[in-house]
Amino acid sequence: MLETIRNATKSWLALIVVGLLVVSFALWGVQDIFTTDLNDPVAIVDDTDISAQDFSVAFNQQFNATRSRIGGQFTQADALAIGLEREVLNNIIQRTLVDAVADQFDLRVSDERLSAEIRTNPAFFGVSGQFSQQAFNEALRNVGFSQESFAQGMRDDLERNQLLSALTSGTFMPSEMVLSLFEYAFEERSMEYFLLPADAAGEIADANGEALQAFYLDNLSNYRLPEYRSLTILEISPANMLDSIEISDDDITRTYEIRSNRYQTPERRTVDQLAFGSGADANTALAALEAGSAFEDVGGVYANIGSVAVYEMNDAASGEAAFALTDPGHTGVVPGALAFAILRVIDITPGTTTPIEDVRDEIRLDLATQAAEEEIYSIYNQAADMRAGGEDLAVIAQQLGQSATIIEAVDISGFDRNGELREDLTAMGDMMFRAFSLQEGDDSNFQTTEENGYYVVRVDAIIPASVHPFEDVADRVANDWTREQVRVSLNTMARELAARINAGEDFTTVAAEAGRVVRATPSSLRRGGATEIFTSDVLNQLFRFDIGTAVPGAIQLGSTHIVARVTDVQSADVAAAQADIATLQNQFNQELANEIISSFVDNEEANANVRINEVVLNQVLNLQNQ
Repeated sequence: MLETIRNATKSWLALIVVGLLVVSFALWGVQDIFTTDLNDPVAIVDDTDISAQDFSVAFNQQFNATRSRIGGQFTQADALAIGLEREVLNNIIQRTLVDAVADQFDLRVSDERLSAEIRTNPAFFGVSGQFSQQAFNEALRNVGFSQESFAQGMRDDLERNQLLSALTSGTFMPSEMVLSLFEYAFEERSMEYFLLPADAAGEIADANGEALQAFYLDNLSNYRLPEYRSLTILEISPANMLDSIEISDDDITRTYEIRSNRYQTPERRTVDQLAFGSGADANTALAALEAGSAFEDVGGVYANIGSVAVYEMNDAASGEAAFALTDPGHTGVVPGALAFAILRVIDITPGTTTPIEDVRDEIRLDLATQAAEEEIYSIYNQAADMRAGGEDLAVIAQQLGQSATIIEAVDISGFDRNGELREDLTAMGDMMFRAFSLQEGDDSNFQTTEENGYYVVRVDAIIPASVHPFEDVADRVANDWTREQVRVSLNTMARELAARINAGEDFTTVAAEAGRVVRATPSSLRRGGATEIFTSDVLNQLFRFDIGTAVPGAIQLGSTHIVARVTDVQSADVAAAQADIATLQNQFNQELANEIISSFVDNEEANANVRINEVVLNQVLNLQNQ
């Protein structure tokens, strides 16, 4: 998962080249921006301060964007684990450096250019598909921007882009090189092959003890044990307090009444309508309906509204009329806000109410959890005082009604000695990382959990990484040794058979003598198109040699080996792929421009005086985690 997250955040160049403020605004918003009262800067770039507020805003924008891209739950612990805060701070530093150079060249953006950029931003288009002042004002209001602050941020982006565009102007990849790369990548080859499975190696004699010992010593890395740690974990959690909190029936009843909408499913009706420009036309249609004409045949503009609750109707008068019918049928003429309408109710689904008895336990748990969360901070303060006084974690847990868990041995990934994953530990954010950052006998500071609780972890013992004694893994070593003998035997056999074919013997005859059947690939393959049968190594060799040259190798699964050769080569169809080649040309041009910008920014950063205030940085992150 962490690799997925890392890949989703490596885009500093996009944050510089594309209008950061505009893109972040249009896609993610800043509704969840955390603020801080810290006065000292998070970093200083030469003489320019990067404020805690600026960092906080940027971090939260990137945090929300990453969470939206990767899907699922993405916590601050995940963000810190992949170094998102460093990525964000580095982005701000790099933009500050670019801005400084832009200022040196006195690059400016006119009010006319700024206005044009804003007015052509789709984020501010109205229903007409054009710029709407109302949409612009509402959008800024929703995310807490004033027009002045937004315009200044966008002006900064445009000035920055002027500099970077000048750096990369005229940069392109030679078309001959692009064409050669296209032909290389899209050449296709057809192959035929035969497989040598494990049983083709014949009977493998059992190894003696001396051979197994030697194999064990030569492959000690396969039999290593990770470092384990014995831990004591004090967890202060609302869940530990639920059984001791009493919730009265009156409180449950009162909450049920307050939440009544939550336990009610509204009545829904399947509705369609006819709309008319005048009351006279609507009355004529109504008369036809009452005379027996079909709803669809009496004129007007037909619309299928679908299944709706009364509050989902766009026109209040139409909704009131449709839901006033006691049975399916049509209404009279309804003067709506925009037209005269006749509505037809096709189906009625009555509303329902969940009785209190069905949700009593749910409400009780909710109220108890709320009460526990209100009390948890007081419990935390008591625990912090006791810990500062030298009290043992187990004693603190016992006296405060919390839990102290003793873990005999666990590795940094949360697996115990039996290979079982302790999900209760891995669910506590970065707790395992913290536990393996401590020395023996040390404990962490109190950390927050996703359940609005706190924990402290103490390292009781460190069990160094080691190697399984031979006696404990003798059977495993024997199996590994046998598999290795099979692999060596098949590898030798495949090479010998390939050598015979390349010396002039018939491919099919050699395969038949080995008791194997020749197969053909169902479709042609490209470089890099590895499959379960053709590994990247085998495929690369097949693309390196001429038609008919036999290539031996191992396949992806098990110990099976393969002997294969190319039977046909299909060159890339350049004439039919001009659009793809043009796209590839643009991609290479952009990558080349990116490299130039990256080198420029790296050079500016190397020559700048950049100071990061780690204390303020950590304080901002801690505030955001509260």
